[in-house]
Order: sequence, then structure tokens, then C-alpha cells
Amino acid sequence: DSELLAEVYIEMNGGRQAALVLDTHRADSRAQSSGPIARQRRQRPEPLPERLDAETLRRHEAFIETLGEGAIWNRYS
Repeated sequence: DSELLAEVYIEMNGGRQAALVLDTHRADSRAQSSGPIARQRRQRPEPLPERLDAETLRRHEAFIETLGEGAIWNRYS
């Protein structure tokens, strides 16, 4: 699964092809474009509801504390 996800990530970020185009009608016009594809970001009208309850968050924080200072994200903060 992780290898497949890595392949998709590389493709979507222009690793082996400039754009992952699934629409055959628009593929010809994009193939001739040399620049990146402009994408418009849309804002959600309302934030998504929280999916974790307080107990799950507490257990997660307790687990994170067991990882100590050697956790990888501590190297880059």
C-alpha cells in the first residue's frame, strides 16, 4: 500500500509526468502547455466536524509522550 501511495504522490507532484490528466477531452490542450496547471482553492463554507472525542485525543497525547525526544518530528521543529 505504501509503495502504491508513493507512486501516486510522485505522479501527482510532476515526478514523471507534468500532470495527472484523466479527462481525455482536456488532455490535448494541457499536453501543449509548458507551465504548471493553475488550480483555484476553494474554502469550505464550514469547517469539518471534529471526529475524535476527548478520550481518543488524551490517549493519543499519552502515546506521543512515550516516544520521547527521539521522535522524528522533534528534529525539525
